[in-house]
Amino acid sequence: MRNEYAEQALRLYKDRDSGGIRMEASVLRGQLKRKPIWTAFITHHVYSNRWMRKIDSRTIQLAELQRYVFKSDYDAELDPDEQNNLSFLNSSDAKEFWSTVLDLGHELE
Repeated sequence: MRNEYAEQALRLYKDRDSGGIRMEASVLRGQLKRKPIWTAFITHHVYSNRWMRKIDSRTIQLAELQRYVFKSDYDAELDPDEQNNLSFLNSSDAKEFWSTVLDLGHELE
């Protein structure tokens, strides 16, 4: 992913015991490589077909994403309606994220 802050790696984690799902964005390159920037718990969102929306081939909008930010100078990429936009570096990454979240939702049903 990329925003004004830097290129980021986005990871999805599923807890084996609780089944909880969270997203984590971390620095992709440089001195702070792999240091978390933010995390968000999304277990309750993956069931909803209204939570994710494709804006274009590289951008996915997430409604009501509560990020827990670890970098004080980080500014989330929000649209004018305060929705969260994830801007991927290429369309295949956006597709992979989309399908992985849908798969996780189906696993929890």
